[in-house]
Amino acid sequence: MPAVIANPRDRSFEIMVSKSMVRLRNPATKAFLHMSGNGTTPGTHWSWLGYLHQAKTLRKRAKARGELWPFEPVDRDFLDANPEFST
Repeated sequence: MPAVIANPRDRSFEIMVSKSMVRLRNPATKAFLHMSGNGTTPGTHWSWLGYLHQAKTLRKRAKARGELWPFEPVDRDFLDANPEFST
């Protein structure tokens, strides 16, 4: 059963805030960071989704551990408008 938000203004706010979310994609392989934060996934279904400040924190932590960080943030709206980039 779908969740229904009683106040339409609350839903509007959620939509507005979620538009600023990003996915992390490796430009060389076109793979996305997995939602677990480890490994990659070819599509957006299991990919990580968060805000830019969260993506920066993930990058900073990976660099502190000495790991390579090939991912770049990709705007969620860009992927929704261009499905060939999200497959």
